[in-house]
Amino acid sequence: MEFMFGRPLEPEELELLRHQIESMDDITAIDDEVRGIVERNWPHLLSKLPPQQKEVANGSRATEMNINAAKEWSEMDLADLANGLAKGNSIEDIAEFLCRDAVEVRAKAEELKSIGRQAAKMT
Repeated sequence: MEFMFGRPLEPEELELLRHQIESMDDITAIDDEVRGIVERNWPHLLSKLPPQQKEVANGSRATEMNINAAKEWSEMDLADLANGLAKGNSIEDIAEFLCRDAVEVRAKAEELKSIGRQAAKMT
């Protein structure tokens, strides 16, 4: 059962919300409560939503700019990742620089380390 604005949603209302999101081409703002409903029920529609806003230290909100998340990694991205790791930057800092999700950056870093270990064994 999903709730919105303090009241339970009927299945028909939930279906209507899904249809509305699917039919929109340019969603510029969305309520956090509605975003949560989308995340739980239709994660494939998250790409239609505007970037999520997060609380920052002073209590204001900042847009999370993971615009490259789930995109193919370019040679430049891989070079920047390798450079950041070599310099000892945190995964979070590298992810912010690359405009990617930290989980995705950590996974790619592990993948590159694994490839490097395999290559070393072959020599």
